[in-house]
Amino acid sequence: METSKQYIIFGNPIPLQRPRYTPSAVWDSQKGLKMTCSGKLEEQHGSSPLFEGPLGMQIIFYMPIPHSVTHKKVTSKYNTYHFIKPDISNLIKFYEDVATGIVYKDDSIICHTFAEKRYDDGKGPRTEMTIFKLKTTGSPVPSLKAEIQIGSVTIQLGDK
Repeated sequence: METSKQYIIFGNPIPLQRPRYTPSAVWDSQKGLKMTCSGKLEEQHGSSPLFEGPLGMQIIFYMPIPHSVTHKKVTSKYNTYHFIKPDISNLIKFYEDVATGIVYKDDSIICHTFAEKRYDDGKGPRTEMTIFKLKTTGSPVPSLKAEIQIGSVTIQLGDK
């Protein structure tokens, strides 16, 4: 059994939308998109068995660069943070749901998530998702350290 596997889904990353309601029905307006993404994941996962928990997920969304950006400035946007809509949580949820039953039995076994939204890096808009098995004892993932500077105050996050 593999301990990790990367999946790449080319095309604009897709955020999850809420179900649509009428007085007599509820429907999923993204059913077609989910089926298309499911097919791409199935091709890449092949006949590998489903991952079993606990799992971690690293997911990077490469968003399209807006057409309003001039041709000369396109490369300056490459691989920079995308900090406008859609919300990263809705992007994550769409791909967690699509991978259910293909990559793992249920997305509830994902215990750790690391996600980023970035502008395209020149390779085209896409979603890169890596699923990995977590250790069940000790520290399951490498410690994350960060330092944030706000004015004259420095805040350190993570292990010391």
